[in-house]
This record gives sequence, C-alpha cells and structure tokens, in this order.
Amino acid sequence: MTLKLIGAACVALAAGSTLRTVFVERRREERLVQHMAAALDTMAREIRWQHRPIPDILDTLKRDGFVGVYFGNILEMLNRKIPLQFAWDNALSAFPLAEEVLLRIDLNGDETQMETSFTQGAAALRQLLEERKKQRPEQTKLYAAATLSMAGGLILLLL
Repeated sequence: MTLKLIGAACVALAAGSTLRTVFVERRREERLVQHMAAALDTMAREIRWQHRPIPDILDTLKRDGFVGVYFGNILEMLNRKIPLQFAWDNALSAFPLAEEVLLRIDLNGDETQMETSFTQGAAALRQLLEERKKQRPEQTKLYAAATLSMAGGLILLLL
C-alpha cells in the first residue's frame, strides 16, 4: 500500500510540474515577443531620428538578453555578405509565436518604408500579445483540466 501511495504522490507531483513548465514556457514566450516589439520600435526610432545604418542598430540590439541572439545571427549573416532580407527571414523564421509577423517586415525599401515596416511589425506583435492574454484564462483551465484528469486517472489505476 505504501508503494501505491508513493506512486500516486509521484504522479501528482509530475502533473504539477508539467503544469508549471507549461505556464513558465508560455510566460517566457510572451516576454520574448514583448522584447521583440520593443526592439522593432527601437529600430524604427533609430532609423527615423538618427539615420543609423541597420548593422549598427543590430550591433546594439544583439546585447538584449531575450532577443539579442536573433539580431546577432542577422549581423553574422550580414558580415558574410548575405542580403539583409534573407538574413532577417532566415534568423527569425524560428521565432516562437510571431514568425509570420516578423517575416512580413520588408527591408528592401528606403528609410521611410523600413521605419514604417518596423513600426507596423511592433504593433502587430503587441496585438498578438493582447489576443494571447485574452485567451490565457481559458487555456489555463484547459491545461489544468487535462493534466489533472490524466493524473487522476493514473492515480486511480495505481490505487
């Protein structure tokens, strides 16, 4: 009987750990999108007001703890003489949650077009975050119900 109780406790702990992991990962993805939106705003501002070239802006943004690796990858590809749009699309194609928004950013125009594209991209990312926040309570209930139902079923089988 003791082994059954220990097994049931392990299943319950595993269920709790699974839920925690899902919620932590979701928060991490949301913070990543927030940082990317802020980075796009920074790029638009730097282009519009300071007329800085993209490689200089990327060099600054690669220090960001959340999204810096993406900008570092783009800068690396630019240093290897890969075209900017291709480098952007390649580096950001694996971005969680928002790759379709980021891949719509057009980097082939003049400063005004690029600034507009970055601004629109940042706005789209913020809208995506708002939609995700509205869906969060329902998703939380679904994850919790599914995980606890499976854990409950396993505990019943053990006992």
